[in-house]
Amino acid sequence: MTDSASTTMAIPDDVYAKPQFAMRAIHLTFEHGFDNILTHLSDPPLADLGNFLGYARTWATSLLFHHESEDEVMFPFLMTKLDFSAEVEQHKVIHSVCTKFAERTLAMQRNPETFDAKELQQILLEHKDIIFQHLADEVSDLAPERLRAFSEAELTDMTARLNKYSKTKSDPFTTFVYMRCHTPPKYKGFPPLPWFVRAVLVPWVFGSKHWGYWKYAPYSIS
Repeated sequence: MTDSASTTMAIPDDVYAKPQFAMRAIHLTFEHGFDNILTHLSDPPLADLGNFLGYARTWATSLLFHHESEDEVMFPFLMTKLDFSAEVEQHKVIHSVCTKFAERTLAMQRNPETFDAKELQQILLEHKDIIFQHLADEVSDLAPERLRAFSEAELTDMTARLNKYSKTKSDPFTTFVYMRCHTPPKYKGFPPLPWFVRAVLVPWVFGSKHWGYWKYAPYSIS
């Protein structure tokens, strides 16, 4: 597959459509990561467990950070005029699942003799429905017609604060790289990145620290 401009979806200009577009692109990374981890767990790379388990853990920690940014910035803003209580409750369950998955993959990475593919599969499969339902619900509930409860200036400010939170608090060596190599080609234009960041910093600086992890990702880093 190619990342050429001809196959990249344009980011909407409409302030009210941008949040849903962004959420759909971000959530696709977690859906692809979930499915990809399950596929590898059915035939685990026993000779490279350290890298695979590190990769699997980044799915969980990246989803945890994504939810943290929503809990700290997005939900408090949206809930001044809209009801996102269902999503808040879903976060509590998913936080528990991701924390457990991250802890178990780290423990197995430190002690490969304890690796148990079925245990990790069970954690994911038992909670697949709520994870995928949540990812779908958030996208649906950010429909442009709902967001018109806010002014364009309010939405622009919320987006700016959310972007700032992500840039200043996320780990560029794990979360940022995870997002890039789980973004389908048609969404590679989001978020818009300078050429130097996309083609140099991401693969050769940020991606190099855990290079062995990303061989299990479904898409290219850049």
